[in-house]
Amino acid sequence: MSIHQPTAAGAAGHALPDWLQDLRTGLPIRSQFVVSGNLRDIFPVRRGRGLTFLPADQALWSVLQARGYVGLLKYDAVDGVKLHHECPSELIGPLRQAGIDPANAGHDLDALAELLRKVASNARMPMAFLLDYASQLFGQTEEFARAERDFFVLCDKIAHAATSLRSEGRPAALPYNQII
Repeated sequence: MSIHQPTAAGAAGHALPDWLQDLRTGLPIRSQFVVSGNLRDIFPVRRGRGLTFLPADQALWSVLQARGYVGLLKYDAVDGVKLHHECPSELIGPLRQAGIDPANAGHDLDALAELLRKVASNARMPMAFLLDYASQLFGQTEEFARAERDFFVLCDKIAHAATSLRSEGRPAALPYNQII
């Protein structure tokens, strides 16, 4: 569904919800983002001369793609790791050559952490990794087990140690592979 860009004074120029705008402008300076709230809603994203309402992962991919990212890997506890459905399937070959094989990630936290490391340190392809339903990775969230706490600390460390993508010929908006 598309609608025309709003023309009211307060709405002009705001084609993205605040969280997507923050993500878009933060890409050059941050290596990770935590997004929470009504993520199962649909969100307006500028496409051409109008707005299209998209689910969160598609809106996220639209912003990443516009900034020069070539891929988005998406993990959830039910489906495991998959290349986002709007990413070109031809990306699977180069991902595997870089040692990033979504099919082999499984549901094990250690394998997932290793995949996150490989994505964050891959300087060849600008991409992002979305931990969808991250709050549901573990049972009782009131009190995480040590391994569960360690996993989120590891995610933070991986993001802070991400390899810079900055090089000649690449836009400045691509400094890191993102963990979201």
